[in-house]
Amino acid sequence: MVKSNKFVSIDAGATTTCFYSSSKIITRSTRSLFDIKKRKMKNNCLEIFEELKTKKIYMTGVLSDVIGENQTLLKKINGEDMKIQYVSEIDSIAKGALSYINNRAENIETALIASCGTGLCLVYFDKGKITHLGGSAICGGTLLGSLRLMLRRKIKIEELKKYTPENYNHSMDYVLNDFTKQTIGMLPPDTTFSNFANVSYYPKEQSEEEIICSVLNLVSENIVSTASLAIKNTPAKNIIFTGNVIRFPFVESVIKKYLTDFNLYFVKDCAVVARGCLIS
Repeated sequence: MVKSNKFVSIDAGATTTCFYSSSKIITRSTRSLFDIKKRKMKNNCLEIFEELKTKKIYMTGVLSDVIGENQTLLKKINGEDMKIQYVSEIDSIAKGALSYINNRAENIETALIASCGTGLCLVYFDKGKITHLGGSAICGGTLLGSLRLMLRRKIKIEELKKYTPENYNHSMDYVLNDFTKQTIGMLPPDTTFSNFANVSYYPKEQSEEEIICSVLNLVSENIVSTASLAIKNTPAKNIIFTGNVIRFPFVESVIKKYLTDFNLYFVKDCAVVARGCLIS
């Protein structure tokens, strides 16, 4: 249930901030909105608040406290009676994802939600009970940061959307079938067992495509392995993936390749967490 039709909800993530107001969505990079060192909002952030003037702000995300610390400025825009309500990011992830899926006529009561953003956050939902299961630091931030280091330039998001696993021959990795045709445990022969190891032992000049695909592969397989280990400790058969990283076809393909024993859902709405913080 949405608490009001006159609201602004904000998911202030480490990379992107999403403003959601009466079905209007505004996203901006965190760097463009905040001076993190000075804990201040920049002018273009204040301009968004001017546009989305409200008396109540629902707020979640790792940088929501930066906005909260600038309440004096916000009250000049919205009035002295403006209120800020902080909402747990874990609750927002779970409720936003479940609401989105169940609005499509699904009826999921138990699921693992994998929020694939700057980092990877895993949340377990079981008949209304929400539990944070942990996560991983290897996700979207690793993807963009590693590529900038390797390519010596800033990578554009649109560049990453054109790659799929079919573009990659694992030239930078060790893969099981490079050494043996045997199945080891539950691992199929084409499983990566050491990312970038081939570069260490057999160095050669790598193309940009090989480098981009190798890092996409690293991040994708980390999402798979972390999620699969987490869900094994639960009775859930549903996994819901959210976050900007799952918008890359490479990542979605790897997830579908390995997690064949589960019902997989992909929520690519950038406002899913911002909407989640409005659900009581």
